[in-house]
Amino acid sequence: MRAAPTIEIQADLRGGWWIAAWLLWGLAALAWAGTLAWHIDAEGLPGLDGPLSTWLLVGLGGLGVLTAAVTALWHARHHPAQLRWTGTEWRCTLPGQWQVRASDEGEPGQVDTVIDVGDAMLLRWESEPADGRRRRRVWLPVARSSQGSAWHPLRVALRQTAAPAEGPLA
Repeated sequence: MRAAPTIEIQADLRGGWWIAAWLLWGLAALAWAGTLAWHIDAEGLPGLDGPLSTWLLVGLGGLGVLTAAVTALWHARHHPAQLRWTGTEWRCTLPGQWQVRASDEGEPGQVDTVIDVGDAMLLRWESEPADGRRRRRVWLPVARSSQGSAWHPLRVALRQTAAPAEGPLA
């Protein structure tokens, strides 16, 4: 069997992944709004007859989580991760988050396919442990529409480097 060719892809939120990410954010916003409505119904407005600490926790905590989610979506859109198969190992670069030199080829690690629906995949890249530092984990959404001619070599490389299946159904 021939080895998979070297490839380099950019994992970004495009098409269905972008819509799914915003849909999840919208569901989280609806859950937060529902929680606020429930607290208004059950405990009344703060300062009148409800405890202020609960309101601060629900109100500011929920707002903080939603703001962090929007920031993460913005960052993923403007600083897409780059994944490279060198023919012997996987390397990942995450611009805007890791210190990356111009000559850096990325950090070595392993890639697992978490979700594969044919035209889209969710990959999980995990770094090799080094220098007492904990492993880095990056979730990489990839779609056929954004990869062009790199889609098939990517699938071949993922297939060749996949860990053998374990468990009762293997």
